[in-house]
Amino acid sequence: MSKTIFVLFFATISIYPAEFGTVKGFVSDAGDGEKLAYADVILKNTTIGTSTNEKGYYYITQIPEGNYTIVFSYLGYETVEKEIEIKAGQVFTLNIELRQSAIEMPGVVVSAERQRFEKSIEVSHITFTQREIKSVPGFFESDLIKTLQLMPGVIGMHDLSSKLYVRGGSPDEN
Repeated sequence: MSKTIFVLFFATISIYPAEFGTVKGFVSDAGDGEKLAYADVILKNTTIGTSTNEKGYYYITQIPEGNYTIVFSYLGYETVEKEIEIKAGQVFTLNIELRQSAIEMPGVVVSAERQRFEKSIEVSHITFTQREIKSVPGFFESDLIKTLQLMPGVIGMHDLSSKLYVRGGSPDEN
């Protein structure tokens, strides 16, 4: 019984032709024949479409029977539209060559405004109170040089020298 149903099912499928057709082909450059990778191939006024692969080949299946306008487009090339008739079970081969076209656009003006930045160079200064100088740890007494060496950007040669390098300058620039 199950074999009979199975055979009848497949026999019925072969009696009724497919209701859909297929379109396939290549999209290439009209000048040198080079295949155009990732060109758009769309059936106009439908949601059916695809892009060519890296070899310029496209393949659209499950297209309902009927008349369509197929649109081929690629950036830098003229768009081409072709009328096709899809019949049930038909594989329609359509190879298209696109011509290059210049892309033109109007001139672009870029403008901006900014506030004028006036650079003011001031000599920096730091004021220490007697309490701040006395709070720096030292051996016997408060040490102004040791206090200065602890400031950011100030480097001393060694503890016994009063030469200070402030932010990359030399000792005679202080």
